[in-house]
Amino acid sequence: MTQLSQKQKIQIAEQLTERDGGYRCFYCKTPCSMKRRPIIEHLNDKRSDNRLDNLVLSCQSCNIKKAADEDCVYSDIAFLKREQNENQIYVREKILNRLTKSTKKEIPTEIDINTNNYKVVLDFIESRVESFDSVEYKDALNSCVYLCKSKTSHGSQQCVRNYIQAMTSSVSPYEIIKRDNKKIIVKRAR
Repeated sequence: MTQLSQKQKIQIAEQLTERDGGYRCFYCKTPCSMKRRPIIEHLNDKRSDNRLDNLVLSCQSCNIKKAADEDCVYSDIAFLKREQNENQIYVREKILNRLTKSTKKEIPTEIDINTNNYKVVLDFIESRVESFDSVEYKDALNSCVYLCKSKTSHGSQQCVRNYIQAMTSSVSPYEIIKRDNKKIIVKRAR
């Protein structure tokens, strides 16, 4: 079971307040205060599932009522809320957008980062295959991770590996072949 630290609880409470429109109990809508502190409620009742989509603020009374709810009224409400959260824009991205507007500073979203890194990887593979007819997979992977990190400050081996897999899929212009026991990326023969 993953316990949240006090610092994490404070940060999460701020994000939940932002997402749910106020510092109040999700179930009864009663405002929370220093005397009436909220509990961070797990919508699916799994205390190890600390995704923001699975959390709301709840008063002690509603938290107890949900645990003893034989008619599943609270559980049904919780299920619908979790589903709604999962289908909405990602909470942290919403908060970043708000901060960006207040600081007039451009903060890249996950989509921007993904798009930019994909282009870095594609440019690298295109230029190497054009210049040398092939590029070793391992070199492409490590070089692209370095280039992504240096150009966008983001990029992991797993992300770059996924980009290369997409660029060498059956419908793409490149493929991976084995040559001298090494994986090599080459232009696909059409």
